[in-house]
Amino acid sequence: MGMMSLRGVGMPRNKSAYLCAGPIICVCVQAAERGYPDAYFYMGMMSLRGVGMPRNKSAHLCAGPIICVCVQAAEQGYPDAYFYMGMMNLRGLGMRRKSVQRALSYLTLAAHVGHVQAMYNTAMLHLTGKGTVRNCKPASNLLKHASEKSPTAAVLQEGHELFFRGHYQQALWKYLQAGEVGMELGMANAAWLMARGYAQAGGLMPNVTFRLHKRSAAQGNVASLLAMGDAYFYGSGVELDWRRASAIYYEVGGAWVQHGSTR
Repeated sequence: MGMMSLRGVGMPRNKSAYLCAGPIICVCVQAAERGYPDAYFYMGMMSLRGVGMPRNKSAHLCAGPIICVCVQAAEQGYPDAYFYMGMMNLRGLGMRRKSVQRALSYLTLAAHVGHVQAMYNTAMLHLTGKGTVRNCKPASNLLKHASEKSPTAAVLQEGHELFFRGHYQQALWKYLQAGEVGMELGMANAAWLMARGYAQAGGLMPNVTFRLHKRSAAQGNVASLLAMGDAYFYGSGVELDWRRASAIYYEVGGAWVQHGSTR
């Protein structure tokens, strides 16, 4: 109700919707007092941006009864609060000096609960070595997860729906589209469809499926890595090479053991 009053949805717009200036417009304060983390967060952002009150760049520093709300929202696990506190630390907004290490901590917390912007910014910090040792592996993993949560990821779900309706060629096209934006599951599914004969790829099918599995395995897909081992073992799409197949099977076994130990 407070956000509806603030945005003018179903009532005249009121930028003081959380200041208890009437029987309805105090609902954000009431929600915050009942422990709703999103109410804390929106009140902090409104204080920070000067919406309904004088602008306060210290909205997360607990210098008064309202300006600590971002910290309180973050402590209750609200991902947007973690993200904004990370960005405020990164830019030095509302504090004496910026802290890249503290920013990385907050952004990592937000990324772990699925905040896409936090995933991207955390990946960039790892990639550039800011606030941590430069490391491409966590950066690539975070960017992979971020891409899988982007709007373009909907094409993967469309592929699933087409497959279960029996439209295999169209499903293949959707999976290939997903693969082109970096989604390893799209690559693996496209290769599986062709290998099982659900969709046609002409005489180049073994070569195409191997390349798709190779790209998918490079992103950590163990099933695709196993398919690469089979391809070398049987000489499907590549030259028969039992030594290489054996090495890949050994790697697959290690990956499964590691996966089982982390469950």
